[in-house]
Amino acid sequence: MKLPLRKALVPIVTFLTVCTAFALLQRNGINLVRLNYDACHYLHGLVFPLFFGYLYVPTSAKTDHVPLRVLIAQIRAVPILDWPQALVRNAVRDLKCGIPWSPWAGAGWVGIYATFNEVIIDPYTNGIPFTSAYSNLVADLLGIGTFLVIVHVSTRGRPDAGSTASTA
Repeated sequence: MKLPLRKALVPIVTFLTVCTAFALLQRNGINLVRLNYDACHYLHGLVFPLFFGYLYVPTSAKTDHVPLRVLIAQIRAVPILDWPQALVRNAVRDLKCGIPWSPWAGAGWVGIYATFNEVIIDPYTNGIPFTSAYSNLVADLLGIGTFLVIVHVSTRGRPDAGSTASTA
């Protein structure tokens, strides 16, 4: 989905707000990591797809694929001293079109990372077999599932909600 400019920062601001609240609570209030580590993993699965949803490159039939020779010719046509202006002009054009963000991409990246971390990295570095700590992965996946349910409920009935399902 392409987020319009006025809504483009909503996922990242939400992400930063929750992370800041967690850090303040952890530092000045309840030690959530020590109290319930699975809750931290749940929060990771719930919040991090907001950030990683920006790591999405839409592939659309509307996009014209420029041959490499033409692209190189276009780059050579602009003098090096004019590159900063061209970059700003292109960035403004892209921002007007919308910023690509996909909850499915964010959930996918976080799911891949969580699985890799809990199945391969943690058993190797901590010496704890996966069968003894699988609850961390389950908490991550439950958080991701909750995130996807929240996104589905919040985008249901919107005109661009159909593009959410097709961005996998």
